[in-house]
Amino acid sequence: MKIKNKKTRDLARMTLTLLPRNRSGWIEIVEAFVAVLLVAGVLLVVLNKQSLGNSDISDQIYTIQLSILREIETNSTFRTEIVGVSDTSLPVSWENSNFPVNIKTKIMERTPNYLNCVGQICDLSDDCVLDSSPVTKNIYAQEVTITSTLTQLGYRKMKLFCWEKRWEALAKECNDGTVYESCSTTKPKYCNNGELLNNCGTCGCPTGDSCQIDGTCKDIICEDGTISGECSTTVLKYCDDQGKLVNNCAYCNNCPSGQKCNTGTGTCYTPICSDGTVYGSCSVTKPKYCSNGNLINNCNLCGCPLGQACVYSRFWFWGSWKCQ
Repeated sequence: MKIKNKKTRDLARMTLTLLPRNRSGWIEIVEAFVAVLLVAGVLLVVLNKQSLGNSDISDQIYTIQLSILREIETNSTFRTEIVGVSDTSLPVSWENSNFPVNIKTKIMERTPNYLNCVGQICDLSDDCVLDSSPVTKNIYAQEVTITSTLTQLGYRKMKLFCWEKRWEALAKECNDGTVYESCSTTKPKYCNNGELLNNCGTCGCPTGDSCQIDGTCKDIICEDGTISGECSTTVLKYCDDQGKLVNNCAYCNNCPSGQKCNTGTGTCYTPICSDGTVYGSCSVTKPKYCSNGNLINNCNLCGCPLGQACVYSRFWFWGSWKCQ
């Protein structure tokens, strides 16, 4: 193509100067720029979805709280119980024995399984805050004013605190991983504000141990020194979880030779035949012998009645000893 004049030639020269002469390099720059835009777009979408998700769950939780509180507010029985709480008891926390049981039951019934909710009854002038936070973030709170009933005059504030159970995993823990104010898997330890303390009254004791006044656990020992859950070495007994020596031959397998275990009573007994003869012994009625519960003739071992002798009697290929 011919350049008609100087001005046109200068413009063409400037255009060629701005564009890189290496076309593949230019394409790589464009591809890198597009990749950056795509990554930025994906990040914006993810962040926006998270923001929307948090907004949705917040609205949902607030709606649930208001629904529960409205049901309590419009129930005359519940209002009477709340207004009837004495001024000296306020505020009444969820764990307090003065918190109305019927209202606590209603809140627990209406709480979805992905939430934990607790209530608190306060004076109208009170800020009504939780004494201790069960989780480190995202606690939702709603409140209503409970007014007088026909039989009682007064005003109270009913406040409901809720949080998602998934945040409880982020709660503070003791050094063994036990969440604050919970029992450890190692009995009788209890996580008290970050410190593991003995508290068998709340957390119990390992099998075979008894709870002591100081919160510790101690081995249960029977009168002969046998530890609970073990068989005695001095008597045919077993030391139970009450510290008593009892019969338990099925567990201890401690019956003397020649005796058997009655699994029903846990006692050992000497097996006998129908006439009272002990297994493996001769009966007083000769020539009877007690063989595994059966009385059989055995004059070789037990002899014969007076005036008779034990003789071998043969018939064809068979023979036996008999008293004659």
